[in-house]
Amino acid sequence: MAEQLTKNQHIVPKLYLNNFSIPDSENEVFARFRGLEGASPKPVSTDSICYRKNFYENPILTECVGPNFIEKTVNGLYEGRYKEFLRETIANGLNLRHRLSIRDKRALAKFIAYQYLRTSRCQAFIDVAHEQDAPASRAQPLSAAHAAILLDTWNGEGQVQGLQEFMLQRNWAVVVNAPELTGGYFYTSDNPVCVINASADFPEGNLLPIIQPASSFYFPLSPRVALLLLTIPIRSAKVVMTSRDMLERLNNLVYQQSDCVVVSNQADFSLLEGQRSMNAREYKAFLSELLPDIKAQVGSLFG
Repeated sequence: MAEQLTKNQHIVPKLYLNNFSIPDSENEVFARFRGLEGASPKPVSTDSICYRKNFYENPILTECVGPNFIEKTVNGLYEGRYKEFLRETIANGLNLRHRLSIRDKRALAKFIAYQYLRTSRCQAFIDVAHEQDAPASRAQPLSAAHAAILLDTWNGEGQVQGLQEFMLQRNWAVVVNAPELTGGYFYTSDNPVCVINASADFPEGNLLPIIQPASSFYFPLSPRVALLLLTIPIRSAKVVMTSRDMLERLNNLVYQQSDCVVVSNQADFSLLEGQRSMNAREYKAFLSELLPDIKAQVGSLFG
């Protein structure tokens, strides 16, 4: 009997989203959908968000290896390696004496790189770029170029590995949120790997910043633990964040770079109060100012 196609294919793994679960729940989060900012957030299952219909499928791939190869084989085995590792990393992150090892950083960098490349916005950008570079290949279905990049990970090579090495060249800081002082928690989204560009160059109409030599990264791991991968020097690899202003800026970054939904462990999205989707000019200014804002707080945030 032929294998049935899994239609709802996650662009962000549930094992990651579950780390933002509502207290006393294992797989429910509060979701704020773009375009519905005035609606009251309601608990939703991580099964029901951050997916796209038939996202990883295309006729060429299906003919070669059958349906669900990326969804179940590549993603499934890849994610399975990280479920406990991410939980341990979050637990260790709350231990102020613990420091990430080189092995930890390599594993995290690979997970973050793969996550950056698997989202719908990145797929659209890769396919447009591929179409412009090789118009004759338009005989191939859209998503073929994107699927090829994800399959390279299965073979232990390609852009994921290149991006992993690039991220390892940053200065890593584990940021521990002190909610009793900041008054809130880290959010995440359906595009959780946030890029902070010094020049903030990105294609018109595509608010996914293109990674450049000077790019830094922000990646929330849980409501209380996040990673900053920075080009600027830092004093400590483990910091406690007590600034509500910086928490608000980082959550706004998550919101602006999200595609459809922002996720939290709390129904309170007050840190996004008054925020709206920025136009290209506003967004470019926001990104241009964010890294200097982080630099300005080196004395307190990274002291």
